Amino acid sequence: MIKIFKKSNYIFFLIILFGFVLRIVSLNTNPPSMHADEADTGYTALSLIQTGMDPYGNSWPLHFQDQASNFKAPLYTYSVIPFVLFLGLNPVAERLPSVIFGILLIVSLYYLLRQYFTEKSIPLVGAFLVAINPWSIHLSRTGLEVQLSVLLTTAGILFFELSKKKSYFIILSFILFTLSLFSYHPAKIFTPLILIVLFMFNFSYIKKIKKYIGISLSIFLFGIIVLGYLAVFGKGASHFNDVSILDNSRAKIVVDSQRNQTTAPLNVSGIFSNKPIYFLRQFTNMYVGPLSISYLFINGENNLDKGIGNYGQYHLFELIPFIIGGFALWKRKKKIFLFVLIWFLIGLIPAGITRSGNYAYRDVNALIPPIILTSVGISVGFKYLYTQKRKFVLWLYVVMSFGFFTFFLYNYYFSYPVYSRDWWGYSQKEVLEYAVQNKDKYRSVVIDGGLDWAILYAFYYKTKPKVFQKAFDDATMVKGRLVIKIDGIYFGPVINESTKIDNVPFIASNSLLIAPSMYFKDQKALRYFYAVDGGTNLKAYEIKN
Repeated sequence: MIKIFKKSNYIFFLIILFGFVLRIVSLNTNPPSMHADEADTGYTALSLIQTGMDPYGNSWPLHFQDQASNFKAPLYTYSVIPFVLFLGLNPVAERLPSVIFGILLIVSLYYLLRQYFTEKSIPLVGAFLVAINPWSIHLSRTGLEVQLSVLLTTAGILFFELSKKKSYFIILSFILFTLSLFSYHPAKIFTPLILIVLFMFNFSYIKKIKKYIGISLSIFLFGIIVLGYLAVFGKGASHFNDVSILDNSRAKIVVDSQRNQTTAPLNVSGIFSNKPIYFLRQFTNMYVGPLSISYLFINGENNLDKGIGNYGQYHLFELIPFIIGGFALWKRKKKIFLFVLIWFLIGLIPAGITRSGNYAYRDVNALIPPIILTSVGISVGFKYLYTQKRKFVLWLYVVMSFGFFTFFLYNYYFSYPVYSRDWWGYSQKEVLEYAVQNKDKYRSVVIDGGLDWAILYAFYYKTKPKVFQKAFDDATMVKGRLVIKIDGIYFGPVINESTKIDNVPFIASNSLLIAPSMYFKDQKALRYFYAVDGGTNLKAYEIKN
C-alpha cells in the first residue's frame, strides 16, 4: 500500500484532530440557535445540579420528562451535567458532550476495522470517513442523544470482537449495549436485534465462554427489566405510542375509508384492505425512504434540524467506492459482508415503525455500515490504481473528492447557519430578546406558544430552577395545555382562530402580545419577526385597552 500508511499512528492522530476541528468550530453559532430539546436538556442538567430535580419536579429520574411532555432517555442529560457545572449554561456546554461522543465514534470504528482487516489502510480510511461524514458531523454538533446512541452500539460491537482475544471484554461489550438502551429510544429496538445477529454469527465462540456470557446476559436482562418497569409504571413508552405506525384508531379510519372507496363487495375488499396490510404498507413506506441514492449520497435529510439538506448523508464521491467495497468484501470476507449488511438493515427498522420516519435521527444506527463498505472500496481502488500506475485516475478522484468536500465545508459552515434558522427556532430567540428588552414597559407580556418557549427562556436567561419549578407547579390550564408565567411573561397556547385580539387571556391594559403571523391579520403590528424566505413568522402587538 502507499508508503504514507506506514506511519499509521501519526495519521490516526491527525484524523482525530481534524474530526475534532470539524465538530468544534463555531459550535456556539452552528446550529444557529438552540433547539427546544437542546435547551430542555441543558436546563435540566442545571436544575439537577442546583436542586436535585428536573424542571418539572422529578428527582434524579431514569427517564426525563421534556417540554413536549414526552419522556426521553437519560444518559445524554446526565453526561451534560459536568459541562454545565464547569462551563455554565450555554450552547457550547450543552453540545460539547456530543462532540466528544463523535470523536470517540471515530476511535471505535478504527479499532473495530482493525479486528476485521489486517490491512492498515482500511481502518485509517474508515476513521477518516467518519471524521468527515456529514451525518456524523451534524449529529456531533447538536446537543441531543443521537450521537451517543451510535457510539455505544458501535463500541459494543467493537468489544464483542475484542473479547475473542480477551474473553472478559464480553462483559464490557454488554455493559455498553445495556447503556445504549438508556441513550436513545431507537436503541431499544436496534440493540436486542444486533445482539441476536452477533450470537448467530458467533455461536461456536459463544459456547466457549459460557461463564462470561452468563454474567453479560444478566447485566443486559437487568437493563431490560428496568426499561420494562419504566414503560409500565413511568410512561416510558408514551413517546413511542405517539409516533408509532401501530396506531389502531388511525388504521381503522384508513381501512374503513379504503373499503368504502371501491366497487368490490365487502368480503373481497376486506382481503385487500385490512389492518395487517395497512401496517405493512406504512412500515414499507417509512423503511425504504433512506435506501435511495438520493437520500444517502445526493440530497440527504430534508428536515433541516436533523440534516443539512441538499447534500447527502455521505459524500457523493463515496458512491462508487461504496459499490466497489460491497463487491470486494463479499468476495473476500462473506461473513463480515453479511454482518455489515444486516447491521445496516436492522439500523433502519426504528424509523420504519414510526409515522414520520425522521431518518437521520432514528436511523442513526445505520450510519456506520456504509462507511465500512466504502473504506474497503477506497482501499481496494487506491491499491489497484497505484500498482497499475494509473495515477491520472487516482489524482482525478482525489481532486474531485476535494472539490465535493470543499463545497460541503462552504455549505455547512457558511450557508447552513442561515438557511436553517427557521428550523432551529431562530425567531424564537429574537422574540425572547425583544420581550425581555421591552417587558418593563408593559403590565403584562403574553407569548402565544407552548412550554418549549418557557424552557428556551429559562435556558437563555438562566432562570433559577426553583423559580421554574414553582412556575410549572402554578401553571394554568388553557385549552388542555399549560400556560406558565416566568418573570412576568406568560408562555402558552392562548389564541385560536376565533379569538379576538382584545379577548386574549392574561392580557391587561397596556400589554404586549406576541403571536404567530396567521392570527390578527387585520391588526397593525408593532414588530415583525421574519423567516429566512422573507415571510413573517411572528408579530408583536401593543394592546392599550
